[in-house]
Amino acid sequence: EEERTPAAGMVFVAADPSQVPEEAKPARGILRCPGSDFEALPLDGTSVGPFRIARTAGADDTEHCLLSAVVFEVDAPDGYAYQARSPSPLAERIGELGGCEMERLVQCPTVVGYLRPLPRPPLAVVVRTSCCGRSFCG
Repeated sequence: EEERTPAAGMVFVAADPSQVPEEAKPARGILRCPGSDFEALPLDGTSVGPFRIARTAGADDTEHCLLSAVVFEVDAPDGYAYQARSPSPLAERIGELGGCEMERLVQCPTVVGYLRPLPRPPLAVVVRTSCCGRSFCG
């Protein structure tokens, strides 16, 4: 029987709840957004959002889009490793296009990272002979 490799996954961010697929799973980890009214928003793995992101009260820097600095620190599920897209697509699009990232996220979600399956450890086998009881590892 052929052993199946677990499928890779993608971590998306969306602004429109109707664009979150039904099969989406909530992430565990931390959402960081410098300049927002929170330093680190814990993602507990029970909700796909929405999560409120607002500029710190009295902030002077209103020219830069807050979403350009959003960072997801995802705790990958067992058997997977999280790999953030680098550079961040949110920061990259702000750098190339300017404006507000929220306008683009309302139109379509974007991939901010990947869940890559980890290689499975090799299977250790011990064979014991029936004639003398010796064992051989392999």
